[in-house]
Amino acid sequence: MMEVVLAQQTQAFLHAAVLGLLLGLLYDVLAFFRRLGGGGVFLTALLDLLFCLMGAAGFFLLVFGESRGVIRGYLPLGAILGGALYAVLFSPSVHRVLGKIQGFFAFFQGKFGDFQGKHRRRSK
Repeated sequence: MMEVVLAQQTQAFLHAAVLGLLLGLLYDVLAFFRRLGGGGVFLTALLDLLFCLMGAAGFFLLVFGESRGVIRGYLPLGAILGGALYAVLFSPSVHRVLGKIQGFFAFFQGKFGDFQGKHRRRSK
């Protein structure tokens, strides 16, 4: 009986760590969209609200799925550990990839801006 409880708690802890990893990825992706959108106050608030709602929903589903609504101390600890692991192991690589994607968009934005400027000068 004790082995079953320990196995369930270990599984719940690992699920919480995966949630932390996913929330770290979500944060980086939303930060990418914030940079693409210019980082205005409204966009920042909207994306932060979206992150908080998705994080709360994920943790809610985790708690109800793993421990029938009882918040065990190891669940937030697992999510924090997962987020920290993401920040150390995966975030630098994700930032490089997202930076390249942002550079790709900046390249086309620069080309489109040049085209737009030339077109305006000719129409005058």
